[in-house]
Amino acid sequence: MTGPLIQLADDELRAMAKSLAASYQLHFPIGGACQTQLQTVSPRVLLTPVSSYTMDRLRSAQEYAGYYLESNIEYFRPVRVRQEPRSQTSASATIGSSMHCGPICEQTRDGIMVVDGLHRLRAAMTSSAKQVTVWTVITSSSQPPPAACLAIGDMQQRRQHGSLPNLMDAFDPQFFRPGHRISASTIDGLASHI
Repeated sequence: MTGPLIQLADDELRAMAKSLAASYQLHFPIGGACQTQLQTVSPRVLLTPVSSYTMDRLRSAQEYAGYYLESNIEYFRPVRVRQEPRSQTSASATIGSSMHCGPICEQTRDGIMVVDGLHRLRAAMTSSAKQVTVWTVITSSSQPPPAACLAIGDMQQRRQHGSLPNLMDAFDPQFFRPGHRISASTIDGLASHI
């Protein structure tokens, strides 16, 4: 990511909230109808079913978090990266490509569970951030994954990068939230909500 970060305008945040709700329902239909809200929370209260992280992903997330500090924007408000358009057609053709929606969480009966952005949130916590901004999704009928959730501060460092061993075995497939796909399609769907 290059260039300064710019906070999104209120109309862009409303459009992102609608796009996130539509994306969540598309990729996690068992959750039913949902509401989304931008919420500021302590990273220490966030939960995850993932028990480990890798240093290479954490370093990358720390670099990403540094852009927020440089831009004097609270972690991890939805932002746009200032980009110089190459031409009029390329600027209009990439409406959402420079936007970053921020971490996505879901309110469960056990607390706020991270769906996408775990390493970013861990990076903010290790840099002593007291508060982070996340999208919280509240669904009408979903339940937390059957795997036991733990606080992101309780995650252990994994020695090498690679697939998470047996992580998927802990999930009933009907409860798995495809965080990366939800995040990507939220940005892709923005054009229809702006």
